Amino acid sequence: MKKWTLLFCLLSFASCNKDTTTPYALSLEYCRDNVKFTCIEPKSDFFFSGTINDIPFCISDGVDGCFSLNGVRSEFVTSAQNPTLSVGSNPVGYSYGFVFSPPIFDNYNGIIREFSPRISLVTPSTSDSTFSDVQKVIENYIHKGDLILRDKSIDKFSGFEFSVDWVCALLPGYEYYQQNTPYSIPMVDFYLTNTIGDQTNSKLTVTEFNKTVVVGQIIYDIVFHIECNLYYQDVRNHNKPVAYGRLQDGILKTRVVIDI
Repeated sequence: MKKWTLLFCLLSFASCNKDTTTPYALSLEYCRDNVKFTCIEPKSDFFFSGTINDIPFCISDGVDGCFSLNGVRSEFVTSAQNPTLSVGSNPVGYSYGFVFSPPIFDNYNGIIREFSPRISLVTPSTSDSTFSDVQKVIENYIHKGDLILRDKSIDKFSGFEFSVDWVCALLPGYEYYQQNTPYSIPMVDFYLTNTIGDQTNSKLTVTEFNKTVVVGQIIYDIVFHIECNLYYQDVRNHNKPVAYGRLQDGILKTRVVIDI
């Protein structure tokens, strides 16, 4: 299990005060327009698959360098005037995320493969500043049957968030910065989510939720099915939500292993 730290200055959403003619805004649009939705078969035991705007897409643990990364997300709040997280800051809440990520291709900067989508499904957040344990979070929020999927009127404490994001270097591009500032390459993150728009006829369902207890471990095998509308925020129009398209036939099959 790995912990993630989230700063709620959200790279892709913290652009409301940026000039829309800057390289930042132009880079986000370039990132949006050059994503590569692909599917490499056969899929592994744990994967995400579906279609986005009728384009088949899948990402599998251990295939083409991609990997699964499930873990606790620690959530922090920072001010817009000073978004830097102070050392020793206490979390304001927690959630649990199921992620499939493309490989890291720039180990020094920790940059994942450009224009390759990363998938994330996140449980509702707790409002606790202390984390109890993964087992309680999993069993509190996940069960066989229908789950609540967030939309523009459902907050993070009540529903699940599905997201697709991909990164690319700030224009004029990765090669430019790799040649000129190889140890500091600025990136932008283009982000699609269900949370900021209408989700009529959308669904999130668990079709398999199996718990196995062995010596020293609890193992959860989970299969989610999801269909939803995906939106992004338009930096040229005060971050207004814009419909990107629809995810259909989404399947996320994963495993959580807890040491006890």
